Amino acid sequence: MLESSNNLKLKLIKKIFIRTGDFFTQNSRGELYQNVESDSAQFCEFVINNIISIFVTIVNLLVAIVFLLFLDWKLMLIILAVQPIIFIFQMLMTPEIIRISKKTRDISADYVTLSQEVLSNPIELILSGYKENMVSRLVQVMRKYLDITRQSVVINMFSANAGEFLSSITLCAVIAYSGINIISGNMSVGELVVFITYAQKIVSGISSLVDFSIDMSEIEPIYDRIKEQLSYEPPEKLENPVFSETPEICVEAVDFSYDSKVKIYNNFDYVFHYGKKYELLFGLWSPDSGRITIDERDCSELEYDDLSSIITYVSSTPIIIHDTLYNNLTMYDKNISEDMIWEVLKKVELEELFSDNEDKLNTIIGDNGITLSSGQRQRLSLARTMLIGRRIIILDEPTSALDEATTELITKLLYEEFNDKTLIIISHNKSVLKNCDRILKIEKGKVMEVE
Repeated sequence: MLESSNNLKLKLIKKIFIRTGDFFTQNSRGELYQNVESDSAQFCEFVINNIISIFVTIVNLLVAIVFLLFLDWKLMLIILAVQPIIFIFQMLMTPEIIRISKKTRDISADYVTLSQEVLSNPIELILSGYKENMVSRLVQVMRKYLDITRQSVVINMFSANAGEFLSSITLCAVIAYSGINIISGNMSVGELVVFITYAQKIVSGISSLVDFSIDMSEIEPIYDRIKEQLSYEPPEKLENPVFSETPEICVEAVDFSYDSKVKIYNNFDYVFHYGKKYELLFGLWSPDSGRITIDERDCSELEYDDLSSIITYVSSTPIIIHDTLYNNLTMYDKNISEDMIWEVLKKVELEELFSDNEDKLNTIIGDNGITLSSGQRQRLSLARTMLIGRRIIILDEPTSALDEATTELITKLLYEEFNDKTLIIISHNKSVLKNCDRILKIEKGKVMEVE
């Protein structure tokens, strides 16, 4: 089961990484985590635990029914008359079970998302004074989750016990009718024992089918979500595009908005020449109209992996994983040597910080780089960008919340280390943009060049 669950998880993860920006806007981290971790595990467990057992149950059920029909068809009619009531009852309960199952899953996703937010930034929440608000909100969501879990337990218990109750009534009716036949001499005690033994097989088999039906109702929303994810196919993309050594980015009559209402860009036209320094941003979202091309290839027709082979994006809050300095810089790329790492650490003025540490490149950085200052995190991210060696680099507020000295260092590195690259910077800091070849300003949806 573990292998099947892992295989399904990998398939879901691969599908997530070919989604557009709208998908990530509409789904929280908790939702994605639930889909990959919880949904896949529950679905595989359901399939593996039930596939063989249900087949065996049905075979035993059919054998027992045929045998008892020959033994005493009248007694068999008593069993067959009562059991359909169980299925009718279950059909009436199914919509409520599905509703609660969906609600449980949704609230669980909210709970996971909020838990991650709280636990990923405990120190910041304490120092900022927002701890009480966030923990209070987490408690509210936990209570909702507990409440819907109680409802789920109650309805499942009621469904299961109702089936057991009707099955018990069936056996009581069989025993009563058999007792009358024994007294009248129409049935022996041995025949009764045999009949009850096989009748119990039928009753327990039908109970198993009822339980399976309940489980099916609960798993249905999970199956729908997994099916929706796995069936997703992106639009056709160009295969194995080859970019020039000096790729040129063209923006042609682009209109863009996140919600199709408030325009971010309106009829934006521009050409980003290779080797120049600019200010602007490209993302996972497609334009409302117009197009963006690289070397005359429409970006909407390119795979993300092909785009990332020449473009790298550096966030204002860079990804720092709870791992070693080495793995944070290489992101598990085995082609990057230690010598290369020490060289870039020297350039970003982090060499001394880690060379004096006994663990050196094996120093654990901590969640979100908790052991580093904001300036050190930004410099680590810059070192990672140097190592990856892309031709087009996009930086989002690279000096936000940094002191003057660190800002000056990072600005100097940007123009020295990426002098032969296309550099696109998003920043409100004029000192960062002063050495740009072109400065673009967005105002009321219009993009204009600043002299």
